[in-house]
Amino acid sequence: MKKIGFILIVFLLTACSSALDVKYEGRPLTIGVIGTIPPIENDLIEWKTYSLETMVTNDTNVDGWIVTEEWFEEASEPTYASQFQQLTKPIFFIGIAPYHYSIFLEEQTTLENGYKNEHLPYIQGFVLLPDGTRKDMGVRLNKYMSEQNALEEMYEGVITLISQNS
Repeated sequence: MKKIGFILIVFLLTACSSALDVKYEGRPLTIGVIGTIPPIENDLIEWKTYSLETMVTNDTNVDGWIVTEEWFEEASEPTYASQFQQLTKPIFFIGIAPYHYSIFLEEQTTLENGYKNEHLPYIQGFVLLPDGTRKDMGVRLNKYMSEQNALEEMYEGVITLISQNS
């Protein structure tokens, strides 16, 4: 029930175009988005919308990726597993809990039959390292903050991880 309420708040924040106050003062970043661009205004962050089909060809044009919840079902289809495995930039799945992000990497697993665990981070991601291993990353929802502050903190975490891992 809390997740539904949180998703509703995210939707309302996005729909109202009320900008989140996300603090980031690092190097300029370009973040590729599959789905809805977050309501974040920061002169150092450029958001670019892409399709699932063009992720791999645009991987060199971005510092990191986010995929939003409305694309999870399609993104978990087997045809995209190899594309996600080819990305060299960090990628985050916003709102993926209770699923594990591996549903996007395994051809035999989809959103319908994916592994569930209520203790997984709300935002999960990974980056493929030069040696071929994968570095897992996650950002949890702080349930002790207001929804607005929790959203800001989560996106600050994602942006920082993209900056540190690209």
